[in-house]
Amino acid sequence: MNAITNEGLLAKAVLDYLQGLVNNGSVTTLRDLGIDEAMRLDIAEGLDPETILSARAVVVNVLNVQSLQDLVRRARDAKRGRSIEDALLKAEAPRSLMEFLFGWSEHQYQRRRNRLALPPLVGRPPHLGAVDEALVEDAWDNLEQTRGIRRDDEDKTRLAHGYLAVARLTGISLRAIFHDAKENAA
Repeated sequence: MNAITNEGLLAKAVLDYLQGLVNNGSVTTLRDLGIDEAMRLDIAEGLDPETILSARAVVVNVLNVQSLQDLVRRARDAKRGRSIEDALLKAEAPRSLMEFLFGWSEHQYQRRRNRLALPPLVGRPPHLGAVDEALVEDAWDNLEQTRGIRRDDEDKTRLAHGYLAVARLTGISLRAIFHDAKENAA
């Protein structure tokens, strides 16, 4: 029974990922996985194990084994990506930062903030004083020396982790940190 449960959980994760692609309108990704628009599934929450296992059989029939493995990998990557995104939002990441890092639209930003039940960010972020600027500078220097993460890192995932680490190390909101970074870049 444990193997069936594990298969069911895997199938549910795969189907949840597919549903997320459908909900987000990721038609290109679905096509890359061998699923055309006519094959989209409208998966309901709370499916029983038998339904999940039969749906798993449908998914396996639709996708070849390599595509299924790619789908599972992408589902795991997406879950990891969602956790850093959620952490950034909880640390008061402004929409402009989420757009810069992940290409988010205003709608995506508001929808995720609403889902996390975060209060609205009102007003302009505070300007960093000399002491706070020095703290932020030291935090970025520390990240570069210890983890090799630089504020101009081209890897957006590493950069996202960097911004989050700087906010946590300094106790300064991401709104203020990113606002200051944009002002200094201009």
